[in-house]
Amino acid sequence: ELLEHNPDLPIIMITGKGSESVAAGALNIGVSYYVTKENTRTFTDMLPGVLRQVERRLTEKSAREEAEADARRYRELIAGIARQAKLGLWEFDELTQTETYLTPDFADFLQDIQSVSNLDGQPVPEDERILGVHVDDREYVIAETEAQLERQGWWDVEYRADTCNGEVVWLREIGQGVTDATGTLIRSFGMIQDITRLKQAEEESRQARKQAEEASMAKSRFLSSMSHELRTPLNAIIGFAELLELGAEASDPEERAKNLRYIADAGRHLNDLIGDVLDFAKIENDVVDMDFQLLAPCEVFSEILPVAHQLATETGVKLKEGRKSARSVYIDRVRLRQILLNLISNAIKYNRPGGLVEYGCYEGEGGSLRIYVRDTGIGIPEELQAQVFEPFDRLRQQVRDVPGTGIGLSITRKLVELMGGSIDFESEPGVGSTFWVEFPVH
Repeated sequence: ELLEHNPDLPIIMITGKGSESVAAGALNIGVSYYVTKENTRTFTDMLPGVLRQVERRLTEKSAREEAEADARRYRELIAGIARQAKLGLWEFDELTQTETYLTPDFADFLQDIQSVSNLDGQPVPEDERILGVHVDDREYVIAETEAQLERQGWWDVEYRADTCNGEVVWLREIGQGVTDATGTLIRSFGMIQDITRLKQAEEESRQARKQAEEASMAKSRFLSSMSHELRTPLNAIIGFAELLELGAEASDPEERAKNLRYIADAGRHLNDLIGDVLDFAKIENDVVDMDFQLLAPCEVFSEILPVAHQLATETGVKLKEGRKSARSVYIDRVRLRQILLNLISNAIKYNRPGGLVEYGCYEGEGGSLRIYVRDTGIGIPEELQAQVFEPFDRLRQQVRDVPGTGIGLSITRKLVELMGGSIDFESEPGVGSTFWVEFPVH
């Protein structure tokens, strides 16, 4: 009982009568000295030996406590570093089939992963240790681990793991096996790290590079297209002007007027092309001026109808006014006119001969006003719909003779967003498309 409270306490046992068996029993329970009363040695004679024993025990205890303190300090240091780096340090005993984690915080994280069903030193069935690994990565993880165990090398694998709540995380595991003198695997140890954020950053970087490459290719296509688009009206202007300069059709006023109209049309088209490019540059550099006012969008349709009717007449397309609402929105009149003209002109240009374009506005859900333009044209293939608003991409190049730069819808979207609205569409190839913009009602 004394030794339970103080293991280092030296004890001298004195008895009136003793034997070897009694002495052995006393020494076995921790007695330092065994003395019988018949022994002529006195306590004074024993004292130096007792003091030496006490000194030795205290020295051993101090060294033991210092070693334990160092070990505890190093464990706390390693655990702290592992916690910050999201590392889990583990050891697996092949003989007892028990798995131990030296970083409790990470063990808590792994509780959510099905592959670690027991973290409290209980046996983990071999077929359960791989359960949490994503099904597509299991074969790779098993093959790599077994190959390195056979070569007694380090394995270093990255894999996806399924959590109990259905999420997928990325883990990196580094480990090594330890064998006995016969080459039998007795234990393995290593680290496991949550690298989900790193993988997400890599994917975002990859997507950013892909988008940058696509944007670069789109700009190259735009420059090539723009060169052609600019040369076409310029050649028309120069050609018909030279005819007039040379006096051709001077005696035929009607033919002369026709050539002048060609020049004027080409000049207007050229002006529109340059205007689109300048608008896009302004929007990209956030230098767009806005003059917000309260107005009814349906009234603005009437301002662009003369231009729309002229374009529709030339292409044999009919215009039809659909739903109408007198509700007002807070918006820039000039920019709204630009948006509506772009949507209607696209609906006309990409329509079929004799097709129909319906336009209008109505109150949508959530206190918004929806302005729409619907056509019966060629539609947009489903695989290309995600790129509709990307600049410099002319998705409808199957209609080769339709003029344009491929930035009209990109400009439209940016203008809509700058005015606090949203834009979207639905389309079915061979049936037609419906584009709409929505603004909060005031």
